[in-house]
Amino acid sequence: MTETEKLTKQRNLVAAAFNAIESKSVSLAMKAEDDEKRQADAFGELLDFI
Repeated sequence: MTETEKLTKQRNLVAAAFNAIESKSVSLAMKAEDDEKRQADAFGELLDFI
């Protein structure tokens, strides 16, 4: 395996890891946004009840 092939393989592995981290981050952000909306809705219902 040439040096260029090794560097390409390393670059591809880093890119794959970055993509996985980015995907998980987006997923967690969307979940947090959904949780925040549910909490706001629940608080609104509580205020309506009071």
